[in-house]
Amino acid sequence: MSEPKATITLRSDLAEIERLSEFIAEFGEAHGLSHKDIFAFTLSLEELVTNVINYGYKGDSELPIVVTMSVHDGTVCATLDDQAPPFDPFSRKEVDTTLSVEDRPIGGLGIHLCKKMMDTVAYRFTEGHNLVHLHRVLRGPSAGVAVPSGSAEVPGDGDDNDEP
Repeated sequence: MSEPKATITLRSDLAEIERLSEFIAEFGEAHGLSHKDIFAFTLSLEELVTNVINYGYKGDSELPIVVTMSVHDGTVCATLDDQAPPFDPFSRKEVDTTLSVEDRPIGGLGIHLCKKMMDTVAYRFTEGHNLVHLHRVLRGPSAGVAVPSGSAEVPGDGDDNDEP
């Protein structure tokens, strides 16, 4: 049996963020994800797609942005595929969250939150495509999956300190 999987292709237009949110919510509901899991993917993917539109495609490209989500063995995976110039969003210096909002440089907080809410994030550039992979162990009551032992340092470990 194949894993549950869904794909959406978005235009390089900020109006598409609403369609992305609906896609994630429908996927989450169809596969029993908790509201917390849906929120984590919605925030993370909205941030990443917005960055592709604004900075990768510079807001005026007809190139597609493809998001694929799947669930397998209690883990949700999302892949973001775009054709912008190579850029690893996770290579950026960590945001200093100890600084006040006024003293903190603009940018990077969305990627910081993405990294905190996902168990694994990865990037690679291949054949003209940026591929961003996000993985998160399901945490909702319907997940029936325990967080792996020794995961106290894993971002998003369910301690409610990593998300609102």
